[in-house]
This record gives sequence, C-alpha cells and structure tokens, in this order.
Amino acid sequence: MKPRPLAASTRWQRRHIARRRAARGGVSLVELLIVISTLTVLMATCTATLYRLMAAQRASTTSLAAALTRSRLGHDFRRDAHAASSAELNGEQLVLTGSVTSDVSANVTTRVTYRRTEAGLLRTESRGDGPELREEYRLPLTNVEFGFEADGGLAVIRLRRSAETRSIAASSRPLPAIPPVEMQIEAVVGIATADVPRDPAGREPSTPLEP
Repeated sequence: MKPRPLAASTRWQRRHIARRRAARGGVSLVELLIVISTLTVLMATCTATLYRLMAAQRASTTSLAAALTRSRLGHDFRRDAHAASSAELNGEQLVLTGSVTSDVSANVTTRVTYRRTEAGLLRTESRGDGPELREEYRLPLTNVEFGFEADGGLAVIRLRRSAETRSIAASSRPLPAIPPVEMQIEAVVGIATADVPRDPAGREPSTPLEP
C-alpha cells in the first residue's frame, strides 16, 4: 500500500516548525570561542592599564611625601643650627648645643642631636632636665652624611642616593616608587645670636649635589 502524499498545509506547518526550532537554536562553538577570546583580551588590557595608573598614583604620592619630609628637615635643621652656640660632629650624628632663657632659670642648656638611622634621620631634643623629644624623618634609599666646618661654623647634611638605588637605575628593572634625590642642606651655627651677615630670606639654600 503506497503512502498517501501530504497535503500542502501539512508540509507548510512542518517547515514552519523546523524554522522556529532553528531560530531558537544556540550559538555555535566557534562563535562562543570568539566571544571568550575577545573578552579575555579586553580584560587583560584593562588590568594592565589599571595597574599602570595605580603605580603612577603611588609614585606621585611617595614623591610628594619625600619632598615634604626634605622640606621639613631643612627647616628644622636651619632653625636648630641658627639657635645653637656650638656644634660637634661625632661619627653618625651631629650635636648642636645652645641655651635658652626660661621662666624658671636664666639659662637652660639645649641639646639637639641628628642621628642617622636605617630609615633616614632621627632628631632628639633635650632641654635641661626636661623630657627628651624625638622626631623621625623617613628618607628611604638615601645615604645621610654630616659635615661641619669649624672655621666658618657651617653645619651640613648631605642626602645621597644609596648604592642599591644606583644599581637598580643601572639595570633594566624599573625604578622604585621612591625617587632618588641628592641635595645638601647648609646652616650657619649661631646665626640667631651672633652678628653674622645673612641673606634677605634669613636662611641658606639647599643646593643639589652632582651625581
């Protein structure tokens, strides 16, 4: 017995159902791999850009903090040197001695010591029998040197780049976030009490050192 031919309407319904099933079908594996690869490239690019931006912000913040520390050190060192009557260089520390007038006694001996530490500089101040005041100046990757010229009464603090920073700069590795700085802070001892000529600003400049 031969099968009866389908009617035109039945054939049209079957084609319509097949088209609807094809329209509801998912994407192919090749299309899915293309989308995943594109998203991976975009994520890698965004991550690298974000890392560079964060590194630049961190370097800028560290550079600003280091500049403020050097400015504060220069101001405090000149003030202490100008108010002192004598200075003594003792190895890794510079001692400034002077006297001030207080309500209790006519003269109170003050002693300010700048000492080199692993993190930078440590300033200690003592007045008579009073408590000792301590202040730290963080100067990473910096070698600190002291100098004193007895003839002219000139006290000096030199800030030089450490050997570690020089080796990093000479290699192909990127520089650390902390910028290397070379400068020299000078101050005349006793300028506040003696009749010593001074510039209009009343302070000595911080001169950069040659590398």
